[in-house]
Amino acid sequence: MGVAVRIALLSTIVSGLACASASRGADGERSVAATPKRVAVSVTYRERIMVPSGSELDVQIVDVTKGDSAATTVAEKKTKIDGGPPYHVSLEIPPELYIDSSRYHARAEIMRPDSTTMFVTRHGVPVLTMGAGDSVEVVVGMGQ
Repeated sequence: MGVAVRIALLSTIVSGLACASASRGADGERSVAATPKRVAVSVTYRERIMVPSGSELDVQIVDVTKGDSAATTVAEKKTKIDGGPPYHVSLEIPPELYIDSSRYHARAEIMRPDSTTMFVTRHGVPVLTMGAGDSVEVVVGMGQ
């Protein structure tokens, strides 16, 4: 085998190892996605009422992997809403915040113009992981 072939082979092996180590954390799990993860969320409620004009919808994608601690928000979008549901929101999880082995849920809250909660998610809806896709419907219930 010639020197040029050996150098090319060695270069290929080294760059392959570098890519593998850059995309995996210390525990061997994938640590960074290559591109942002896009999530489409549709928010609805069952009550037959309209939200007041100037209300705000807050949709979050949260990492719920650590069940015994607070969830970490990885994407959030706040939008003024008017009229009835469904409300459609598109979010992006930055590549540095998405981990393949983590579990993610979508949550939503609708706040009146005075910032009090009108509707809120009772239970997060799985998204992107645990067999869930990148498009979910979140049904919110009356707030406290």
